[in-house]
Amino acid sequence: MNILRYFIILIVFLFNTFGVFSQDTGKPHGFSGDAENLVFKIQIAACVEALPLSTLRNIYPREVKITNEMDNGWYKYMVGNYKTYRDAWEAQQQMKIEGSFIVAYRKGKRLKNIREVAQPIEK
Repeated sequence: MNILRYFIILIVFLFNTFGVFSQDTGKPHGFSGDAENLVFKIQIAACVEALPLSTLRNIYPREVKITNEMDNGWYKYMVGNYKTYRDAWEAQQQMKIEGSFIVAYRKGKRLKNIREVAQPIEK
């Protein structure tokens, strides 16, 4: 089971590093969405085969809903439903899940690039 977990984390890390998925830039956490029906989620895993809930709970043990979608032959797993990038970023920092990253959805459709909707927040 641990080998599968590390494999999943490695896959997410590699895709995240080489820009295959939308990803956050690691910039300061002052961003918010610019349109209604916009939500931010945290992707915690991706795999070419569906993962059992027990494996997902090893990655993210909290009792919250883990959503998934199939995209280009990959099962992608997300948690959260945040109205702002800042809220998602803060939750991601608390999770401490290596390789996780923030994705954005508008009207239920995943955006290819989070920068399409992320705007600086003035302090």
